[in-house]
Amino acid sequence: MKDKKEKYIAYTCVYTVRQAKDGYSLENQKKEIENYCKMKGHELIHVFSDEGISGKNIQDREEFINMMRYVENENVNGIIIWKISRISRNFSDFLAITKKIENKGKKLISLKDNYDSSSDIAKVMRIMNNMII
Repeated sequence: MKDKKEKYIAYTCVYTVRQAKDGYSLENQKKEIENYCKMKGHELIHVFSDEGISGKNIQDREEFINMMRYVENENVNGIIIWKISRISRNFSDFLAITKKIENKGKKLISLKDNYDSSSDIAKVMRIMNNMII
């Protein structure tokens, strides 16, 4: 019996023109995520992208909101991002978003940070954050 491919969506984001020039471009992020999926044998279903929108709040990021709705309601294993800062620059906010994703039985993977929300170390980080707050 052949193993089923895990299905993921991706989120890419650049906040400034300078980030795009410094190698953070949407295209570079997408390529790295596609390469990761190919290497792991995952299926990349869709890429959501926000460009030139501040990462300070979620309300202004239309594609971020669409991505969260998609992961909550569709049959995917989770979200792959290029770097944690693409989701949020505030670690507590990042952990809250991760918790929301995990409550739906999904996971979040960040390539540059070597982060997988289903890993033991990620679970310890969330516990420690809850103790501090």
